[in-house]
Amino acid sequence: MPIFVQLVTFQTDTTFDMRKDSKTMNEVLTKLQANGAKIMNITSSIAGKTGGSAFGLGSAIALYVITYEANKEITV
Repeated sequence: MPIFVQLVTFQTDTTFDMRKDSKTMNEVLTKLQANGAKIMNITSSIAGKTGGSAFGLGSAIALYVITYEANKEITV
């Protein structure tokens, strides 16, 4: 069976909303599994970017890579 990748990203200028982000991730996983996907792996990384303001504020981006096995690619 083919293996596919689903990317999920979150961006924030302050702190991540863990409840909201977890809910979104669970919705994506539920949709994949409801359409026959077998979740193989989930990896994550976080990157920061400094802003151009005088205050030095920036943002952070969380990237989740979901690897799944299915008969065909699933659109989420």
